[in-house]
Amino acid sequence: MNELRIEGLSKSYGKKQALKLFQYTFTDGVYGLLGPNGAGKSTLMNILTDNLSADSGSVSFNGTDIRTLAERYREKIGFVPQQQQLYPAMTLERFLYYMAALKGLTKAETKRQIDRILPMVNLADVRQKRLGGFSGGMRQRALIAQAVLGDPAVLILDEPTAGLDPKERVRIRNLISQVAFNKIVIIATHIVTDIEMIAKEVVFLREGEICMSGNLQKLCTDALQGNMFYVWVPYENWEEISQKYPVSQVTREGDRVRLKVLSDREPGEEWKEAVPTLEDLYLYLYDREEKKE
Repeated sequence: MNELRIEGLSKSYGKKQALKLFQYTFTDGVYGLLGPNGAGKSTLMNILTDNLSADSGSVSFNGTDIRTLAERYREKIGFVPQQQQLYPAMTLERFLYYMAALKGLTKAETKRQIDRILPMVNLADVRQKRLGGFSGGMRQRALIAQAVLGDPAVLILDEPTAGLDPKERVRIRNLISQVAFNKIVIIATHIVTDIEMIAKEVVFLREGEICMSGNLQKLCTDALQGNMFYVWVPYENWEEISQKYPVSQVTREGDRVRLKVLSDREPGEEWKEAVPTLEDLYLYLYDREEKKE
């Protein structure tokens, strides 16, 4: 069982504090890292991938500070950036051999791993195709393929399904689940539905601090049980309701509209309690504050 322990991590850019005493322990499995822009997700990922130094605090992997491990730690990290910066003239196979060389793998070991990984990411039949001709989903799967070369213990993915169609998003989500059996996988995303089915824990960030974390089902139950409702209103009145309450769903049904609303007030007669989701929890933590301002 791998362990990535973060203790008292802080980082500032001038007067802007991006992380404030961040503390969390990750073990094998998938984690969702959620929060609005500016919450500190990118700063945290850059520190965890050793691309950025923290002002204070520590990160340890399996009991040893990553600054002590140095190159040995970086060899255990796989990273999928949000920006798909590939080499368009390279074939997929050439790209993977290049990335494997950077990781210090031998040619024989690289061939063995590529032969295993390409079917897993459903790219075995395009290994000789140039990356410049890949679709967005294919490029993303190629990035995941390079990230898992060398069998890293920690995978960090920044918006891995951004801009993909629903079919590709499901494919990527299933792939992440498949490779996460014996790894720590941390996914930073705005698409909360992509991690709802696969994350064992979620971490919500606000202004560099953890505002909520833990098992998704328990968090939803503890925070939202009895506060999520379906309400049916005349079509001409639904915008009025949306001004008063955070609304996560709007569905027109004839001359009426069904809204899924968040409210800690006594519900009306036509309100029916709804099962909360991760998207609702995100709404609870962030959009509700905007309603109060």
